[in-house]
Amino acid sequence: MGGNKRLGGEGGGGSHAKRRYVAPTPGVCELSRGMRGVLITCDTHLEHKAIKEAYRLLDDLAGGGAAAGDGGVGGDDGDGGSASGTAGDKLAAELAALKEGGGEGGGSGGGGTAHAKRFSVAQTGCAGTVLLRFSEEADDPTEIASRALGEAQARGESSAPHVIRLLPVQAVCGATPAAIVAALQPLLAPLAGFGGTFAVQWRRRHNTAVDKESVIREVAAAVHAVAPKATVNLRAPSAAVVIEVIKSDAAVSVLPRWAELKAYNLRECARALPEATAG
Repeated sequence: MGGNKRLGGEGGGGSHAKRRYVAPTPGVCELSRGMRGVLITCDTHLEHKAIKEAYRLLDDLAGGGAAAGDGGVGGDDGDGGSASGTAGDKLAAELAALKEGGGEGGGSGGGGTAHAKRFSVAQTGCAGTVLLRFSEEADDPTEIASRALGEAQARGESSAPHVIRLLPVQAVCGATPAAIVAALQPLLAPLAGFGGTFAVQWRRRHNTAVDKESVIREVAAAVHAVAPKATVNLRAPSAAVVIEVIKSDAAVSVLPRWAELKAYNLRECARALPEATAG
């Protein structure tokens, strides 16, 4: 590894690198340490639709069988809702409905609320970014997200068109270099003996205290401690160590098939139709 070789990037940057801060809805769960799940990103003001679609997708893949449109997540998919309601109002209503549906026995519809127990919303305070928290240890965020992305590639169509990225979060920790490396240590174990390519993918929102270069340098050293033959490839790495700093927390993951799954971008996977075989 050359001394001037950059080890990580902003992970896509662009309009999604810095997102508008949104005050969390009072009484609703916020992103906090110890959580795991999938971080979804979507176009600003369309969170309620993205959440509804993501719930349905997760239910289908995890075998939950709950239909997100049957009383679990409210809201009209069309444009016939109240014109005076803001996106924040709609999201707050979505989250309130989820909170009510999480009790014993579910809502009045009888079905559609099982996902409120298995998966729940954790607000990040960033517009267009929500964590869907997994409550059951048996549900593997990486496996479920990889299946969703692979199916989108195979079909050339997304089951959640309002969702942009479907990024597994294996752990949430404090946003300090020491805490990030400590949280990643057990997640790096599967890379033992790995001789392929990797990159450190970095994003930061509403935080100016964490030094990017320090984190990337320490994380890369941790990778090489378990996989000394691994090499850096920023353009098309086969694996990625993902760090999403959001305010005072960091969501971290070690993800396979990074280039193959288009950086876990659901929309890009849906556009990437398999190449036709030669006749």
